[in-house]
Amino acid sequence: YFCVWSVPGLGRPAPPVMAAQPAEPQAGGIAWQRFELPALNKALADNKTVFIDFTAEWCLTCKANEQAVINTAPVINKFKALNVVAFRADWTKQDESITRLLNKFGRSGVPLYVIFPAGKPTEPIVLPEVITQGLVLEKLDQAGPSRT
Repeated sequence: YFCVWSVPGLGRPAPPVMAAQPAEPQAGGIAWQRFELPALNKALADNKTVFIDFTAEWCLTCKANEQAVINTAPVINKFKALNVVAFRADWTKQDESITRLLNKFGRSGVPLYVIFPAGKPTEPIVLPEVITQGLVLEKLDQAGPSRT
């Protein structure tokens, strides 16, 4: 169910590519960071819960998931409550380093959502291509810091 049918060059013209926006929270939203391996490794070494959103501007499923699930108040509040470090891996231009990481998770395209639990960087939780608010909240709770 990933966005192969909307990949530029496969049957229909691609929309214009927008310039990457800096990682800033959107009016009370999630403070996205641009995906970079050194930043990911630091967050994992610091025992943070990490969420990676592999997305692309031309991916309609990605955009639907963002609007219906990720950018909703319950998910945003859960990210804040658990102090989740959020990375956006933008595959709009099919960056090779992101392609390699997609392949490591057994995927050939976007969307892909991966949660690295706090203190368990070798036990990532891979979400399906189509997500629900309930699923994301449940998996974030599983991944969040222990409440002891």
